[in-house]
Amino acid sequence: MTKKLAVVWYVLVTLLIGTLFVAIKAEVVRTTSVDLAHNYALVFRLAENSQLLPNDPTLGEMNIYPSCSNSIAAFVRKLGDSSFLGMHLSSLVSVVLLWASCMAILYAAPNRSGPFNAMVLAAVVILNFGAFRIHGSEIVRAYYYAQLMGQSLIFAAIAAAIWLDGRLHRAWIYALMLGVIHVVSGIHLLPALELLGLLAGVALLDAVFAQGSARARIGAALLSGAVIAAGIAVVLLHPSFAAMRSISLHNGGIWLGPLRAMWAVVIVSLIVLASSVSLLRAWYRDRAGSVAYKYLAVYGAAVAALFLLQVVLRHFNLGSDYAAKKYGFGLVTFLFLRLALWLGPKLRVRLERQPQRALWFNSGSGRLAVFGLALAATLAGIAHSRRGVDTMAVAGIERQLIALHATSLPAPVAGKPNLVVDTEGMPDVINYMFTTAVARMPREAALRIFEGGERLQPLTQLSQYGYILSSRGSSRFARADHCARLPSGPILVLDGACVDQVAAGTPPAVAAAAAR
Repeated sequence: MTKKLAVVWYVLVTLLIGTLFVAIKAEVVRTTSVDLAHNYALVFRLAENSQLLPNDPTLGEMNIYPSCSNSIAAFVRKLGDSSFLGMHLSSLVSVVLLWASCMAILYAAPNRSGPFNAMVLAAVVILNFGAFRIHGSEIVRAYYYAQLMGQSLIFAAIAAAIWLDGRLHRAWIYALMLGVIHVVSGIHLLPALELLGLLAGVALLDAVFAQGSARARIGAALLSGAVIAAGIAVVLLHPSFAAMRSISLHNGGIWLGPLRAMWAVVIVSLIVLASSVSLLRAWYRDRAGSVAYKYLAVYGAAVAALFLLQVVLRHFNLGSDYAAKKYGFGLVTFLFLRLALWLGPKLRVRLERQPQRALWFNSGSGRLAVFGLALAATLAGIAHSRRGVDTMAVAGIERQLIALHATSLPAPVAGKPNLVVDTEGMPDVINYMFTTAVARMPREAALRIFEGGERLQPLTQLSQYGYILSSRGSSRFARADHCARLPSGPILVLDGACVDQVAAGTPPAVAAAAAR
């Protein structure tokens, strides 16, 4: 089997397993984080208008948030006529791309240890699910949709750079990385900075270890310097840089399993730095045969250095604990891969003691089979949670609300926003999501009603709402059905002023007449 044909088979296996993973996981969104609602609002606006209106009060900081990933979800929504479904499918595809790229990096390791490295990674990820649950929490406990997509793209770029190294002139690899940095900057700044650090480190190493005449070495140094300067310019001049810098000042909660304290993440970063140095030494001993070690070592050092820099900057009010801890996912990913590269060769020695086993693991079909099984096991070991919402049920309510607003919802009451509550079987965060995105209530007002977007507060002064929208048969205001403005349909539309008078004890007929 030629290398090009082998690549085709690996891509086909990835597509098959990825499709099965997406099909299985598409049924449930495994989070009830408020980040889900905020990302959805941005996707909904982009699907609605193709661009954002300036200072949309329903979006908050999402007005300046890099929107490339949300634009992708807005495009994918066409598959199921649902922005919610489009966002969910895009996140699942990102998960597949991230871990398939990690597998590809491990398969590029020397000494034909790829299958054994992959088996170790699958075991580590499954252990992570059972003990720590760090990986997968990007879209489970929280919903770091954009960061996840950005991470998946930079790992795909790393895998591509490793494969192209030695096949193309390094200038083409630099160009590839610069292009990905530009794209990822429009998705999320953090992975763009990680890839910039990787590019700078690789270019610097290439300049230091350049061979040939003095003129050739000077040319290599000039090329590396120009590439590093170009990468910095791409990031600094991108509109998302200023926006994400502003957003990073806001301190929020973040789940990193047992790494709750900042000092714990600092220790992990120091371990990553030490591991990167040892991996770099392994590359130096065999620069031609261990290219994967160079890229992975520089990536680990870059992420650790960026994290430590962020820790320092927060003392000068230029960041936050939240912004620093966001690097935790990259640090842990590196450690997982480093552990696989350490234990994989040991496992290879143990399993290849029998000639028949050695022959199978080193055959093209055997390596392909292990890749597929390891990728499937890895994907099965992440993105789990007991919490979550039924995707199709949410999409169904979404379509009902959109159809209602487009056709039969009465004219809005001047100065009064509409409120969505008690949609059938949905948690409060979904009602908050629809209140801001579909019903267009300003986010600040909705956050007060839903206590940070996650928990509905006791409803008072109902006259401040134009209409209260609920699933018919699920509304807490069922006894005020005479306040309904539509006789039928899946969504119950109640006049807020009428419901308020009923709650105050006004006879139903009088309340309904007064509200009208």
